[in-house]
Amino acid sequence: MKLLGNCFLVAFTSGIADTLSLAKALKIPVSDISMLFDSWNPGAGLPARLKRVASGDYDTPSWELNMARKDVGLFLQEAQQEALHWP
Repeated sequence: MKLLGNCFLVAFTSGIADTLSLAKALKIPVSDISMLFDSWNPGAGLPARLKRVASGDYDTPSWELNMARKDVGLFLQEAQQEALHWP
């Protein structure tokens, strides 16, 4: 169980790092990110998301792969654009 918890913490920390990198590319201050997570706790939805993913019911997605791909494409586009401006 400890390894499972640590696996999740690694992914969670990576997600925070990626979020901060995207925020930097978009010139969004950390204080704004902090305000976002003060009002929205993504961890609160974790039990329901775990139950849904573990159920194996993939016929009625709440967030489809094409939407995720679109968003990841936007993440990459912004990061690449910002990289062009770095010295």
